[in-house]
Amino acid sequence: MTYTYTSLDTVPLKLFFQALSTNDASLLSNNKDDLLRMPEVLKQLKADFEQLDPNNKIQKTFRTLKEIEEYRSQYNGIQFAIEALRFDRDLDLENQLREFGFKLTEDNFINNLDVIKNESQALLMFIEELEVLLPKHNDKKASNIDEVILGYSSYTNLQYTDTNSITVTQFYALKKVFDEKLKTAREQARKNKR
Repeated sequence: MTYTYTSLDTVPLKLFFQALSTNDASLLSNNKDDLLRMPEVLKQLKADFEQLDPNNKIQKTFRTLKEIEEYRSQYNGIQFAIEALRFDRDLDLENQLREFGFKLTEDNFINNLDVIKNESQALLMFIEELEVLLPKHNDKKASNIDEVILGYSSYTNLQYTDTNSITVTQFYALKKVFDEKLKTAREQARKNKR
């Protein structure tokens, strides 16, 4: 199946943000004949997107989610390496820890692993700080774009269960409906308190 995405109405949200974050316009088409014009298409899509989201809130949310996932992956990788190295030495795992900036010495190897375990807890603090910046849904913070989409869908009773195919404009329409319903619910709650 050939595809070329030239509009925010048709490009899947996740693909669009991947193209934006990598600046890889070739992601928007698998048609060889269209590849040369795709950098200009991406430029136009960026301009259209800036009009759709002038405060860049959604892109900031995606960047935050991406950063959280990177920290979480790093933390999990470190924890796995530590536990594996407690049972058996492995040069690749040791080098992975060194690449993260941790010190491992022959003389204090097990003690170094304990220090690394303690120091890696800072990653969890970074994750918590970033999660504060994410939108809340029913007092629960979303941890990835799929949860954001499904949270909006659940609250609005709109069914977007295929989070990989929702387009940019569909997402913004969903977000708008969510924001309006949330605003109405908050106003109603204030009236009920009086």
